[in-house]
Amino acid sequence: INKIRKSGGIPSPRLINARFSTGLKFAGKRKTPYSEIDNISEIDTTNSNDRIDGANLPGLIEGISSESKTTSPLDLWSTSASFSFAYNNANPNNSQKTFWMSSNSSIQVTQGWKVQYNARFDLIEQNLVSHTFSIYRDLHCWEMSINWTPSGYASGLYLRLNVKSPNLQDLKFEQRGGTFSRPSLFDR
Repeated sequence: INKIRKSGGIPSPRLINARFSTGLKFAGKRKTPYSEIDNISEIDTTNSNDRIDGANLPGLIEGISSESKTTSPLDLWSTSASFSFAYNNANPNNSQKTFWMSSNSSIQVTQGWKVQYNARFDLIEQNLVSHTFSIYRDLHCWEMSINWTPSGYASGLYLRLNVKSPNLQDLKFEQRGGTFSRPSLFDR
């Protein structure tokens, strides 16, 4: 029944939607003999003979390039967790609540190898909704990634080997196995 709910002649509000979310992130860096190395923007052009400590910083931070997107060779590990609670009462006879936790952990094993784990939990039903293991390998001009989703939506294995250059982004090899490995209408 479409009626305006009134309390003492004044329309009373009703909560229809609410959403709260927050997140945490922790990270660790590799130990270096120079703590000021994080403050270097690109490359220190000071001659090592002119430095007081005689350090050769360009050699120390070898591998830092302008193509480095989000990680530094000094990053060792990071982990984050985000929480999201949503309440929907658009239909008063069937209100819905969701409470999710998503986590993402990564370890930079070496400068070229990175291992990552992502998971999503339903905290109301108290179960694991999905999780993915990823391995990334930097191959100088090429890069390789392997993603494995053991169960749930999009379960299976995904392998990708591609050129890093944006101009040659179509030069790649991809192989899928699992849920999305079945032929689609476009493969026929």
